Amino acid sequence: MVGINLLMLDYRGLSELLQRAGAEAGAAECHGFLCGQICGAEWLDEELWMEFIDAQTRDDFTADECLAELRMLAAEIRDQIGSLEFEFQLFLPDEDSPLAERVNELGNWCHGFLGGINAAGDEDRPALTADGQELLQDFGAICRVSVEGPDDEDEGALVEVVEYVRAGVMMLFEELRFQSGAGHTGEARH
Repeated sequence: MVGINLLMLDYRGLSELLQRAGAEAGAAECHGFLCGQICGAEWLDEELWMEFIDAQTRDDFTADECLAELRMLAAEIRDQIGSLEFEFQLFLPDEDSPLAERVNELGNWCHGFLGGINAAGDEDRPALTADGQELLQDFGAICRVSVEGPDDEDEGALVEVVEYVRAGVMMLFEELRFQSGAGHTGEARH
């Protein structure tokens, strides 16, 4: 099978990668987990990634390919979150997908993010500001949101919430880097 072109990796590409690996986690949740770990840790723990996605493949080549792709995706996420150009975007279904699916996947993304930031451990991490703590509480609330059917108001609200989450992730990243005085390299720990 042909590997996924990492320069084009998006929600769909990550979904295909995870399906080939027999992963239990979906694309949005996996992307959120990586983002949470990047925000919350001085290093990236690849063992946590593999435990989180719970790949069921017995094919070593597929498992290795998945890990290699996740490594490169994590580096890309790290660069985007810290970018002054605000390039960072959440991996979510495209606008043509049903609203209920996009809302559900945003909840999955936030669930993954919270899992990633918690898995990063907080014993060495500085305490978050009140704004940072509120953001994490909001992400928890977003995990539980659902919609009944398509509605123009809901569509507009989703766009606003996605932007709120996106900006919140970048704010948390900067807050944690500033508080720790970290020269965060984003390198994976093996």
